[in-house]
Amino acid sequence: MTQSYIATRERNLWDRRTAAQFVIPRYYNGVDYPSGNLFTGTYVSDGNTGAATPTTAIVATEDYDQDITLWQGGSQTNPGWQPALIWPEVHDVKIVGVNAPMQEKFITYYNPDVPYDHDGIVMKGSGMYVDNLYVYGIQGTGGRFVSPDETDDDRDGDAMEFDGRRSVFTKLNGINVLQGFDFDTPGAAIDMIYVAGFREYAVRISGGVQLTNLHTWGGQKIGLEVTGDYNHCTHLYPENSGTGMKISGDYNTFSKIYSLSNWTNCVVIEGDWNSILDFELPSGSSAGSILISGVGAKLINGAVNVTDTPDDPYEVPDVGIILDEGESHYIQGVTLGMYQRTKAIGMEARDTLNSCVIDIIVVGGDVGLDLNYGNINRLGVNNRIHVRHPSSAGQVPATPINLPTTSWHSSNEIYLNGTPQVSP
Repeated sequence: MTQSYIATRERNLWDRRTAAQFVIPRYYNGVDYPSGNLFTGTYVSDGNTGAATPTTAIVATEDYDQDITLWQGGSQTNPGWQPALIWPEVHDVKIVGVNAPMQEKFITYYNPDVPYDHDGIVMKGSGMYVDNLYVYGIQGTGGRFVSPDETDDDRDGDAMEFDGRRSVFTKLNGINVLQGFDFDTPGAAIDMIYVAGFREYAVRISGGVQLTNLHTWGGQKIGLEVTGDYNHCTHLYPENSGTGMKISGDYNTFSKIYSLSNWTNCVVIEGDWNSILDFELPSGSSAGSILISGVGAKLINGAVNVTDTPDDPYEVPDVGIILDEGESHYIQGVTLGMYQRTKAIGMEARDTLNSCVIDIIVVGGDVGLDLNYGNINRLGVNNRIHVRHPSSAGQVPATPINLPTTSWHSSNEIYLNGTPQVSP
């Protein structure tokens, strides 16, 4: 298959280019840094969907599948690695994975039988800059971005001109993709991401990025998947997916989260010591709006609205927050609104609680806080639990706190509307 090397500015977004693959070269003029850039235009591969040898990606940086150094001097101290790729840029670009003659070969995105065939754009480099990217009809990952490994100093060498710029990604749009955008780019700034119509995930981030202004919807599985540590994310709107957000990394912080209904969970926290601040989430599932299976989760200043009431008396009721792990959580200033939902449950402790601080307001519903889930005493030691509820008619839960029927440890402090609760 032929490859087209792009290093010049294309000024018309509707200028449609077709080739087996478009490559962003290491050197803008063949010998000097920075790298070539991919500017305005529409890029379509003629060797992607259904090809005998599918194109790996429609657009790729040179040597994407090779080990490359982070800085220019790295290859001098680490023979065998390819030289750094510095400042690859993509501006005002549309990438189309399904052109008109091949439309029938692209199976609708939510069908699990769709084969993984090709990516939209793959980039590996230092100081990447992507601005106003639109990908459509990608039978793979819409965009995959990787920073070179920087764990060993001998890969870096001394800093030279063009070394050390931060990677920035802004205004990325993905429509009808099997997977959206995958960022393995520590230290990067990511802003204004929109993905609609996906199967596996809309956005996946590993460690150490700053993500703002995300909207995902219409996916089969996960809106935002966080696999790494120490990410800081704000203004997030994951909706209408199987799971809105799944956090398997540790020490991440998320704020300003709003969501409409997701089919299973709005937020799943599997990692440890993650923080969720300022949120408003629905719950239409017995699996819980927020499901916590990691240690040390922090939920501060938020609301979960348990919206659905089972019509079938034998159906499992909806739950706002589920604690599958009971160690060292801090939940402060959270309102669980069940209102007229007579079978709804605000929070369930499904594991023994130890060293937890829980200060919540429960409104309406059947049970505000269940500390006796499965008729098992879920109170361990050193817990500080405060539950409050309004006094107006229809806003008092049938059981504000479902307390254990067996005695609990004296180190626990439990209050209902300021009144201490006494162990049996």
